[in-house]
Amino acid sequence: IMEDIYRQVTGSGFLLVLVDEDGYLIDRIGDENIMGETHKLNFVEGVLWIEEAVGTNAIALALRLDRPIQLVGAEHYCITHHMFTCSAAPIHDEKGNVIGCLDMTGLKEEAHPHNLGVVVAGAYAIEKQLALIRSHKLIDATFDSIHEGMLILDHHFIVQRVNEIALRILNITPQEIIGRHIQSFVDFDIIKEVLNQSEPYYDVEGDFYSKGRKIPCRINAVPVMANRKTIGTVITFREERYVRNVVNKLAGFRAYYTFEDIVT
Repeated sequence: IMEDIYRQVTGSGFLLVLVDEDGYLIDRIGDENIMGETHKLNFVEGVLWIEEAVGTNAIALALRLDRPIQLVGAEHYCITHHMFTCSAAPIHDEKGNVIGCLDMTGLKEEAHPHNLGVVVAGAYAIEKQLALIRSHKLIDATFDSIHEGMLILDHHFIVQRVNEIALRILNITPQEIIGRHIQSFVDFDIIKEVLNQSEPYYDVEGDFYSKGRKIPCRINAVPVMANRKTIGTVITFREERYVRNVVNKLAGFRAYYTFEDIVT
């Protein structure tokens, strides 16, 4: 996100800085001239940039007050910082706790309210990206905890994701199935029926095919809808033999005699 912002302001003499919740600089990117000027002030990775260390500055205020701040020239405490303008916005986690700060620093002559808008938008984008990453991790954990094989297809019937159970049932690797058309592995008519009618199918008998082996399964196929259009399909399945074993166990069926009981 910092790199995306910097591409928009390249050549304007600004420096983008990322700070952790304690006020330590952990990353920065900017034009060579401003990088050189700020390096003279020890405004570099690893330095502590809080009020107790360097006096009033936008980063320290944004972290302490938990709101966006812009300072220009002599609003900074240190005389050596009077030549700069700084705009800073706090970054929050999903619970609203401040976990860092995004700052945009340049020469005071380039100060503009839009600078503050840029860092606020950047901080917001970082928060949303972090939330998306956490959401994906949660989805991944849920995806792999399901006790059925699961495939996610796009609207072209191409396999986009597969869980561990599905790989185990089909005895294949992710590289052998992701990016391939579903008709390579299952009766395609079932899947087309789901997409054509935009209605889910549950507990349908169907065969998967993998490495020359036919695997009878019970299949569920549910369309994924967006703006009243089918954009994909989620398929879950279990081996037929597993379903029979579960039914027999629940019904109390038990084989009292086996081939080993036959004497001759």
